[in-house]
Amino acid sequence: MYPAKKETGTPKILPQSVAAAPLIANEERRCDGKWAVVDSEAGPRGIEDWEAFEASATPPQRYDPPQFRPGSMFAPSVYWLDWFTHRSACCGLPVRLSSPFPCCMVRALEACCLTDLERGRISQPDEWFTRMLKYPDDRACPAQLRGLWWMRDNVAPPETLITFHDAEWASPRLGLKQQRYNWTHDPTCFGCIFSLVTGEAWWHREQPGSATLRLEISPSGKWVHMDMDQMIYVLQPGDEFTKADGSKMLPGDMMRLSFADGWQMDTSRPPRYQYHVQRVAYLDEKGALVKTAAYDELRANVLAPSRYPCWRMCWSGEQVADALCELSDEQVWRSPPRHAHGAQAERMQR
Repeated sequence: MYPAKKETGTPKILPQSVAAAPLIANEERRCDGKWAVVDSEAGPRGIEDWEAFEASATPPQRYDPPQFRPGSMFAPSVYWLDWFTHRSACCGLPVRLSSPFPCCMVRALEACCLTDLERGRISQPDEWFTRMLKYPDDRACPAQLRGLWWMRDNVAPPETLITFHDAEWASPRLGLKQQRYNWTHDPTCFGCIFSLVTGEAWWHREQPGSATLRLEISPSGKWVHMDMDQMIYVLQPGDEFTKADGSKMLPGDMMRLSFADGWQMDTSRPPRYQYHVQRVAYLDEKGALVKTAAYDELRANVLAPSRYPCWRMCWSGEQVADALCELSDEQVWRSPPRHAHGAQAERMQR
């Protein structure tokens, strides 16, 4: 996720550095090496006053991700070498699923250090989409967050798909989502680093929250606060959000936002980061996989030929922006243990 920058002034969200005494009942607590959350409206890094926030919060009416504008790329170091994009061949091969043995640096690292990774293609989704949507399933997860979600226009590769039902939900309004599970990424050099960082057990035990999203849903259900300055707006019936190409965003879609003032969370300011979160698949009442129209767009994207098929150096800003929109068909992820919520539910304070 896009890193936050803490601003000065009186924040509307509570950073982790706030004195613990008045919030002791809301802290994340350690239980046998695991971290649980306590049901509350505000906790470490939580919204201090949801009622005041929702009374003034207004999402931007135009969807125009600022990270794609020339000169506003947050990672200009990608200009000189293609190590960052979804289809980067840096230290790897363009086609990896067909390789029967580790024949590049990325595959060698995965074979040695990342033996718990699973692999699949977005263009051939039925088996692994279904499995990802079934296990594990915390029934406290709110309906609006169920399904498999595409982080469209997120220029923080290697992230592509995510689920929320596998989070540890202390209530339908508060949960912890581990970044290591059901969070797909690309089989690239950068993706391999992502797997190493999110997969280390010590990282999660000793630094709770560092690779975990704290998800808190507003009383109205319109907003979801993630860690730091990361917000999600859930599109409601009657909302009119127009993209730069004139197309409309649909109710039920979500818009990930970070605002110009960071921790102040002033929604009247222009967003400094914005992307479209779309449900691409879900399970119906009988447990059958249903793919949405957004999946058809995602599939067309991953199967489209690259505009820059060769490993490139000395990119322009426009070329980087174009390449960041081209997604990888092959995805890598870790599946949560099927017994995860059965074991942890006893530790959760609900």
